[in-house]
Amino acid sequence: MSHETGTYHGKGITMNTREMTIEERAELIVDILQNAANYRSDEKPLAEAIAGQLKRQHRTLQAGSIRIVRDVLNQYAETPTDLRNEGAVKFAKRVSEIDDCPIPFI
Repeated sequence: MSHETGTYHGKGITMNTREMTIEERAELIVDILQNAANYRSDEKPLAEAIAGQLKRQHRTLQAGSIRIVRDVLNQYAETPTDLRNEGAVKFAKRVSEIDDCPIPFI
Protein backbone atom coordinates (compact mmCIF):
# COMPACT_ATOMS: atom_id res chain seq x y z
CA MET A 1 0.00 0.00 0.00
CA SER A 2 1.34 3.36 -0.94
CA HIS A 3 0.08 5.94 1.55
CA GLU A 4 1.12 8.78 -0.74
CA THR A 5 -1.04 7.60 -3.64
CA GLY A 6 -3.63 5.50 -1.80
CA THR A 7 -2.92 2.67 -4.24
CA TYR A 8 -2.76 -0.94 -3.11
CA HIS A 9 -0.87 -3.50 -5.19
CA GLY A 10 -0.78 -7.07 -4.00
CA LYS A 11 -1.89 -10.63 -4.71
CA GLY A 12 -3.11 -9.67 -8.17
CA ILE A 13 -5.19 -6.79 -6.81
CA THR A 14 -4.70 -3.14 -7.66
CA MET A 15 -7.04 -0.48 -6.33
CA ASN A 16 -6.93 3.21 -5.67
CA THR A 17 -8.50 3.58 -2.24
CA ARG A 18 -8.48 7.40 -2.46
CA GLU A 19 -11.04 7.17 -5.24
CA MET A 20 -13.34 5.03 -3.09
CA THR A 21 -16.13 6.53 -0.99
CA ILE A 22 -16.10 6.03 2.76
CA GLU A 23 -18.89 3.47 2.36
CA GLU A 24 -16.90 1.57 -0.27
CA ARG A 25 -13.81 1.53 1.96
CA ALA A 26 -15.89 0.38 4.94
CA GLU A 27 -17.45 -2.37 2.82
CA LEU A 28 -13.99 -3.51 1.72
CA ILE A 29 -12.69 -3.63 5.30
CA VAL A 30 -15.76 -5.53 6.55
CA ASP A 31 -15.46 -7.96 3.64
CA ILE A 32 -11.83 -8.66 4.55
CA LEU A 33 -12.73 -9.12 8.24
CA GLN A 34 -15.65 -11.43 7.43
CA ASN A 35 -13.45 -13.50 5.16
CA ALA A 36 -10.89 -13.81 7.95
CA ALA A 37 -13.58 -14.66 10.53
CA ASN A 38 -14.68 -17.61 8.38
CA TYR A 39 -11.38 -19.29 9.26
CA ARG A 40 -11.34 -19.19 13.06
CA SER A 41 -7.98 -20.95 13.23
CA ASP A 42 -6.44 -17.94 11.47
CA GLU A 43 -7.81 -15.26 13.84
CA LYS A 44 -4.87 -15.05 16.24
CA PRO A 45 -2.12 -15.29 13.58
CA LEU A 46 -3.99 -12.71 11.49
CA ALA A 47 -4.30 -10.38 14.50
CA GLU A 48 -0.57 -10.79 15.17
CA ALA A 49 0.26 -10.04 11.52
CA ILE A 50 -2.00 -6.96 11.48
CA ALA A 51 -0.45 -5.70 14.72
CA GLY A 52 3.01 -6.31 13.27
CA GLN A 53 2.16 -4.30 10.15
CA LEU A 54 0.61 -1.53 12.24
CA LYS A 55 3.72 -1.31 14.46
CA ARG A 56 5.82 -0.60 11.36
CA GLN A 57 3.67 2.36 10.31
CA HIS A 58 4.27 6.00 11.21
CA ARG A 59 3.26 6.60 14.82
CA THR A 60 0.60 9.16 13.84
CA LEU A 61 -0.95 6.55 11.50
CA GLN A 62 -0.81 3.96 14.30
CA ALA A 63 -2.80 6.27 16.59
CA GLY A 64 -5.28 7.06 13.81
CA SER A 65 -5.85 3.35 13.16
CA ILE A 66 -6.51 2.70 16.85
CA ARG A 67 -8.92 5.68 16.98
CA ILE A 68 -10.86 4.09 14.12
CA VAL A 69 -11.01 0.74 15.93
CA ARG A 70 -12.13 2.51 19.13
CA ASP A 71 -14.83 4.42 17.25
CA VAL A 72 -16.03 1.25 15.51
CA LEU A 73 -16.35 -0.48 18.89
CA ASN A 74 -18.21 2.54 20.33
CA GLN A 75 -20.74 2.31 17.49
CA TYR A 76 -20.92 -1.50 17.66
CA ALA A 77 -21.69 -1.36 21.39
CA GLU A 78 -25.25 -0.30 20.47
CA THR A 79 -25.87 -3.40 18.31
CA PRO A 80 -28.85 -5.65 19.22
CA THR A 81 -27.66 -8.99 20.57
CA ASP A 82 -28.43 -12.66 20.51
CA LEU A 83 -26.27 -15.58 21.62
CA ARG A 84 -24.05 -15.31 18.52
CA ASN A 85 -22.80 -11.76 19.14
CA GLU A 86 -23.53 -11.24 22.83
CA GLY A 87 -19.87 -11.55 23.90
CA ALA A 88 -18.67 -9.22 21.14
CA VAL A 89 -21.23 -6.54 22.01
CA LYS A 90 -20.46 -6.87 25.73
CA PHE A 91 -16.75 -6.40 24.93
CA ALA A 92 -17.51 -3.36 22.77
CA LYS A 93 -19.60 -1.85 25.59
CA ARG A 94 -16.74 -2.31 28.06
CA VAL A 95 -14.29 -0.64 25.68
CA SER A 96 -16.74 2.22 25.04
CA GLU A 97 -16.85 2.90 28.79
CA ILE A 98 -13.15 3.81 28.81
CA ASP A 99 -13.11 7.58 28.75
CA ASP A 100 -9.88 8.38 30.55
CA CYS A 101 -7.55 7.41 27.73
CA PRO A 102 -7.68 9.93 24.85
CA ILE A 103 -5.79 9.22 21.64
CA PRO A 104 -4.70 12.66 20.45
CA PHE A 105 -3.84 13.56 16.87
CA ILE A 106 -0.21 14.68 16.98
